[in-house]
Amino acid sequence: MEKRRGSPFGSTTIEGLSPNRVRKTRFLFLIVLFAVSLYGGLVTVYTLEVKNQKKGEIILRERVSPGEEFLFRYTHSVEKTPVEGIFAVEKEGGLRMVETRFPSHGAGLPLSAEREPSQEGWFVYRGGDRLEELTFLFSSLNHPLLRFRHREMSLSEQDGEEGMLTFSVKADCLVVYLLKKLFPTSRWLL
Repeated sequence: MEKRRGSPFGSTTIEGLSPNRVRKTRFLFLIVLFAVSLYGGLVTVYTLEVKNQKKGEIILRERVSPGEEFLFRYTHSVEKTPVEGIFAVEKEGGLRMVETRFPSHGAGLPLSAEREPSQEGWFVYRGGDRLEELTFLFSSLNHPLLRFRHREMSLSEQDGEEGMLTFSVKADCLVVYLLKKLFPTSRWLL
């Protein structure tokens, strides 16, 4: 049997196919490849990204849709009570604060919340503020937690850990999104 060398694109002979058929097949392949690349470059994909700034690592990167919500919960460092914030993904990227819930007023919590607690015993501040990103400084006292799509995720790995979390919505073309999924630790894609 004869050994073939070179590129399959350099020859117009493929066993069982006419040279004309080979050219048409290659041309069709290039058109499809071009169309897929064009589509992938035009379609925008939004992702929720949670990053530990101190470690420089991305804890979560999930595809999201505008209007989708997540809950961020932590323990207030002074009051030692839980605080919950609900945030929604905006249509053009970014975040919108939907509401903040807390059982008692404390330092750094909204003053304009309902004066009386709800039946569940929580004060509720309904926001609407738009944020490019949410930044949260945490220590081992805070126990930051993310609840997203019926899953809970602790955002501090060990006791005594301190750091800074950023929550943001990234808008990437489909091609870049897929590359980030394939190569999650690649620095040039961040």
